[in-house]
Amino acid sequence: MKGKIEYKIFPWGIRAKDFEQTLKDVEKFVNRPEITDVISIVNSSFGLIVWYKTFRSLKIMLKKP
Repeated sequence: MKGKIEYKIFPWGIRAKDFEQTLKDVEKFVNRPEITDVISIVNSSFGLIVWYKTFRSLKIMLKKP
């Protein structure tokens, strides 16, 4: 199986509480079963960018009932 490299942006909020929530959202996201490798997490001025690798067939299998 060949993996696909994707990215997702988690924008920063305005208040300090929003920063904590953004970090919790990233943690939940990277622990999803279809994500096989987290390549990098980049901090930018507008948020966190998570580069990750998935297997397409695993995503499809998880969506079926």
